[in-house]
Amino acid sequence: MQFLASLWQKMTAYLAARTGRLWKKVASRFLPVSKKPTLPSGEKAAVASPPSAPVVVRQDQEHACPFYNELKIRFRDIGKLAAIEETMGRDSLTAMPEGGWQSRLEQLSYLRRHSHEALMAPEVARLIEKAKDHRENNADDWDSWDCANL
Repeated sequence: MQFLASLWQKMTAYLAARTGRLWKKVASRFLPVSKKPTLPSGEKAAVASPPSAPVVVRQDQEHACPFYNELKIRFRDIGKLAAIEETMGRDSLTAMPEGGWQSRLEQLSYLRRHSHEALMAPEVARLIEKAKDHRENNADDWDSWDCANL
């Protein structure tokens, strides 16, 4: 990483010497700007901070309905399979040995098949129905977030 930073500095110095202000203008688009933007009135604009992540991760919270908890676990695992599949797919675009694509396609299709089977299992439909029954009979246990997820 340090090598790349050194190379970037040398390259920008070389191009700045050759092209002058033009290179500085082009390079400034890619470099972080530490100054606050100036408004037409001349005053400095406030820079908004990025939104923060939620403090509580709802996925890991226990719910009063055991069927809903089971659904959350199943969908979390399906999401993990999808993330692994995405990573392997991206990796196959960058670092595959000669002829390795056939093996990678088999691995990806295996993951896709298991994700689909987990999602379409009859048990999932049964859990959804049981969780809906629980929601109707125990409305106090359900907030808008959980109702929307169900």
